[in-house]
Amino acid sequence: MVRRSLWQGLSEAYQARLDGQAPQWEPLPVQYADYTLWQHNQLGDILAQQLTHWRQALQGIPQALPLPADRPRSAAASHDGDLVEFHLDSELHGRLDAVARRHGVTLFMVLHAALAGLLTRMGAGTDIPSARWSRDARTRRSTTCRVLRQHTRPADRHLRRAQLQ
Repeated sequence: MVRRSLWQGLSEAYQARLDGQAPQWEPLPVQYADYTLWQHNQLGDILAQQLTHWRQALQGIPQALPLPADRPRSAAASHDGDLVEFHLDSELHGRLDAVARRHGVTLFMVLHAALAGLLTRMGAGTDIPSARWSRDARTRRSTTCRVLRQHTRPADRHLRRAQLQ
């Protein structure tokens, strides 16, 4: 097996492409499937424990939030989504960041709690799941899903409002 640095490999690949060819490299001695088998053997018990934990943590999670909609929900899920961009002005960002620092949490946690509170007030209930899918930029396929589950308690809203001021 020939060892080369990243820069050497990039240089060889670039030169080959300039010449209209694919780089001529030896096949790797280990494939990704080999690595996954090794990882499973090494971490089998730990992975089983983590899988059990997450199955329990996400048990009973709502499949859909009962939010008011502008049209009826279709019978078959399309899983099509969209992106809604918004921007926070610097003053509001500073105030939210101050709230996060005061409570020892991240700005993401403050914004996620605000979203969960808003969804609860809109009628989604008090068990609020949200998910973020990561996509491979090259293939546009989903690669990872992160699920956050937030339990809200509307009865505490006066207490929370007082804490945020």
